[in-house]
Parts: sequence; C-alpha cells; structure tokens
Amino acid sequence: MGGIVVKRALSYSASRSGANISHLQSIYNCTFAILFFGTPHNGSNKARLLSNLMKIVSLAVPTAAGKMESGLVNALKEESETLRDITDQFVPLMSKFRIFFFWEQEKMDLKYTKDYIVEEPSAAPILDNTERCGIAADHRRMVKFDNNALQGFRTVMAALRRYTRDAPQVIEARVNAAAKMLIASRQNEVMELMKTVQPFATYPFPRYNASGDGVATQQSTNYPFVSTSEAPMPTNPRLNRKSLLLEDSEVLQTVVGNEAEDKPVDKETIGVDSLVKD
Repeated sequence: MGGIVVKRALSYSASRSGANISHLQSIYNCTFAILFFGTPHNGSNKARLLSNLMKIVSLAVPTAAGKMESGLVNALKEESETLRDITDQFVPLMSKFRIFFFWEQEKMDLKYTKDYIVEEPSAAPILDNTERCGIAADHRRMVKFDNNALQGFRTVMAALRRYTRDAPQVIEARVNAAAKMLIASRQNEVMELMKTVQPFATYPFPRYNASGDGVATQQSTNYPFVSTSEAPMPTNPRLNRKSLLLEDSEVLQTVVGNEAEDKPVDKETIGVDSLVKD
C-alpha cells in the first residue's frame, strides 16, 4: 500500500506551484526513480483482499484487526474509484521517472491457506518505458533478503546503481528548468496585477465636483492613496467676482504678481474683462 501513497504524494507535489508552497514541488523535481514492490496498482478482489489484509494484521497486532477502517479496504478493491483517480493523476508524470515493478512469486502463508496478496497483473502492469521483474518470495519477504546472493537482491541492487549514476545530471536540469518556470510564472502574475492598478492622474491638482450646496467634493477615484476631502468652491462653474469674493485690484494683484505693488496696472491691458465676467 505504500506505493499508492507514493503515487499520490508525487502527484500532489507536482501540482504545488503557488508562491507560498512552491517548495513542496521539490519532492517531485528531485525524484528520479521508483521501485514498486507488490503495489496493488489495479486493486484486488475485494473479498480476497479484505480477508488477507485482516489476517496479516491479526498476525502482527491481534487487537488491531477489528479496528481496520473499512474505507481503506474499499479503496484497495479491484476497480476502486479511489485507485483509478490516483492512477489517472500519476500516469501523466510517469515519463519523468524510471519505474521498476516487482511482484511476488510465492504465496503467503495465512495460517489456514496460502495465497498471493497482490497478483502479478496488478503489481506489475505492462507499460512502456518501465521495467518489471518477479521476486522469489512472498509478499512479506520480497523486501527482506536473507543474503546478497539472492536473485531478487542482485536485481534490485543493479537497478539502484544505474539510477544512482544517472540521477544527478537529470535532477539538476529538472530543478533549473523548474526555477525558470517559477520566475516566469511570477512575472506573469505581476503583469496581470499591474493591469488591475488604476494609473495616477497626469494633472498636478485634484479635480472637484461642484455640488448645489456650495461644497465641492474631491474626486478620489484617480487617487487611490488620497482620501476624499471637502473644500469650499464656487457653485457656478463660471468664474465671477461675486463667487470669488475678490475685488478688481485683488484679481490684478493675483495676475501680475509683485509688479502690482510698484505701479498701477490698467485692467484693459491684460484683458481682465475677457477673463472675468459678471
């Protein structure tokens, strides 16, 4: 069952690309090869699997047999929807890994009978670009070798040596490619975010909406960081002396600046009548 967990974990890791969880993808990026020992990829007959699992558990921990969750057993039954979903998520990733399937060649002693826990078609499906081999042991002992002269041990060690030799270069290239993809993804996110930010106004002063009560409200839609404020402004959009409450001399003082203090200025000279009309 551990092989099922590995498949699900790798599928989950491969999908983690968010800003705060991208580190979880390193599990997928740094996995080069997988050796499956008696993993029920296609499930097994429900009645047989339930019976066998219960007997195996009872041999190890007698009191735990009655506590086994039925949901776990149902998930491992033949044609299980859970197994099918896990397989569907894992299949697109298989080309990224070196995969070796092993199946048990001896029946396991279950006290009152002997039987295979996971049969060959489920433990070692025939797939392209994968390796498969039987081990002359039952389900429990297929990963417990008595000595290094056994066929199973030698096959497993030969595979591990090949994978260890080839892994570093492949993983380095994969990690570098993933880093570049992550940077490109972040840049795209920034560009999309920039599209939602309203540009600042090009004019230096806020705009005002003249309201009927004599109070002008500052438009803050183009100033996302400026709060709305109020200031007295003329109710009539046309500028006139009454609304500005300024005398002619004050208007002239404003227009000509400090020169008004030195000499009188004729308003006809600067066209005040054309600028300010009653």
